[in-house]
Amino acid sequence: MILVSCGFDAHHDDPLASMEVSADGFLAMTRIVRALADDLCSSRVLFVLEGGYAASSLREGTQSVLQGMLETPPRPLPAAPQVAAGSRLRAILDRVIAVHRDHFRDLGVN
Repeated sequence: MILVSCGFDAHHDDPLASMEVSADGFLAMTRIVRALADDLCSSRVLFVLEGGYAASSLREGTQSVLQGMLETPPRPLPAAPQVAAGSRLRAILDRVIAVHRDHFRDLGVN
């Protein structure tokens, strides 16, 4: 089972996080989690609502999560975006891949 600590602090209306995630962004993340659950653990996934600091973030985020989990059939995932070599994001991803590669051998393979 995949357990998701589901807070909406990253929402664009949240006054603290400044991460600017939209409802579509939460929907995309939900689709990724659902695809992983379908592939890895017989579709078992549990979302635990944690919150956020804007009522709109709770409303839009929860709606996006429910939409993504209830889509029938599930939508296919888009191709992963290319991350520029030498970028800060590439460095972070490379560190995450190095930590988890022992458990997921094809992680980071293009």
